[in-house]
Amino acid sequence: MELVRQNIRCEWRSYYNNKSSHSWDLYIEQRHLFCKEVRKAKRESWKLFTEDTDDPKSASCLFKCAQTQLKASIGILSDTPSNDPVDSVQQLLDVHFPGSRPTVDKGGRETKVENLGTYREAYRATRFITMPRIKWAIEHFSSNKAAGPDGIQPVVLKNLPDSYLQQLQILYISSISIGYVPQKWRHSKVVFILKPGKEDHAKAKSFCLITHTSFIFRTLERVVLDHLEDEGIYEKLHINQHTFCKGLSCDLALSDMVDEIESSLLRQSIGAKCPICSILKKSQWLGLCHE
Repeated sequence: MELVRQNIRCEWRSYYNNKSSHSWDLYIEQRHLFCKEVRKAKRESWKLFTEDTDDPKSASCLFKCAQTQLKASIGILSDTPSNDPVDSVQQLLDVHFPGSRPTVDKGGRETKVENLGTYREAYRATRFITMPRIKWAIEHFSSNKAAGPDGIQPVVLKNLPDSYLQQLQILYISSISIGYVPQKWRHSKVVFILKPGKEDHAKAKSFCLITHTSFIFRTLERVVLDHLEDEGIYEKLHINQHTFCKGLSCDLALSDMVDEIESSLLRQSIGAKCPICSILKKSQWLGLCHE
């Protein structure tokens, strides 16, 4: 492929210098040969990709590549005032984003930043936003993760040359030093999927959502999080902090809360002041029967 590409460039320079019909024919011949090699390389790459599909994750990726309908239309929800799909989408937004307000699109124009930061803030950001840390953050993403609104997948960032990553480093340092996040990085793409085990799919609560943000911004988040870990931020967090902590999750937080309530009920140390325990005392919950 590289040899054919070099031949095309040579034939083009030859035609550009003498403007002869013979040079043009040679250039067209090399360009056709290059297109043929590209099609052959694509077929070989697709063949290797399909042959390596031996687990559910790669099979899911293959299915996404082969499917023709990329966007499925949403049905009409039963708890909407009309049969308009727009009302169904609005109902989903109201249920999963309560209290949110629509914003006015400024056409991609950035707001004027009054605080341009100081030299000390820029120097502090330069110390931890380094090229090795940026590469480390990018490599920890799965290559075929769904992209955000910008359409950039992690596989694109992983194959960027160092000159492009240096430009990202400058953007990250500027964003941290002046305390400003660009408008494009704040946008996200929300996908609603059905919850497993739900019998009625016509209600908004039967769906859960997945948010796809820009991986350029998520790389900056991972860089900052790694810096906070090096600074010992976990040692300063509250004991009940579970979000963005290694080895902890939302399920573990709920399990700890249930264990605390269950043990308190057994010890009779919580009275009627706790509304959760008042409900639990009136029902048989997790094998506890309170008369």
